[in-house]
Amino acid sequence: MTKNELRKQILNHRDSVLEDEAKAKSAKINASLEALTDFSAVMVFLPAGSECDIWDYIRYLLKKNIAVYAPVCVTKTEIRPARIRDLDQDLEVGKYDILVPKEEGRQYIEAEELNAVIVPGVGFDKKGNRLGFGGGYYDRFLPKTKTSCRKIAVCYELQIKEEVYAEEHDFPVDVIVTEAAVYHIR
Repeated sequence: MTKNELRKQILNHRDSVLEDEAKAKSAKINASLEALTDFSAVMVFLPAGSECDIWDYIRYLLKKNIAVYAPVCVTKTEIRPARIRDLDQDLEVGKYDILVPKEEGRQYIEAEELNAVIVPGVGFDKKGNRLGFGGGYYDRFLPKTKTSCRKIAVCYELQIKEEVYAEEHDFPVDVIVTEAAVYHIR
């Protein structure tokens, strides 16, 4: 199986999860994530489509006064974290129909100032390797963070595979959180 075939297979499987089942899985993931808040500045992804719904976790971080940032595509190859203070006021639809912090008044942070990054992905293996969506945004962004910055992947257990065909440029994660387990890799 090729990397693209695996990507399609996992996305089809994830897309087939029923709404009630996805809500239940996401609730378990959010609960596990709440135990991982020993940081002051975190970049999260803003869920779209059939991705794990981490909105409750984002609300939790904001309530705990942890600085929350979300990625913004600033070029065809680069994302930068921009601050979110209020989910109702600070977001707009951006590229790829994904919510992003509003352009007006965006406050960016440098990657090396983050303590944690919540990383989306199509698939992962238990060695921390990530199969992304193919754009390479996170593979270029994550190496800019400090080694002490925790890279925490979030996905459903069905997205964990034996092998995701990692290549040299693919940047691994430290922790994977699913509805079934928290895998501490590094």
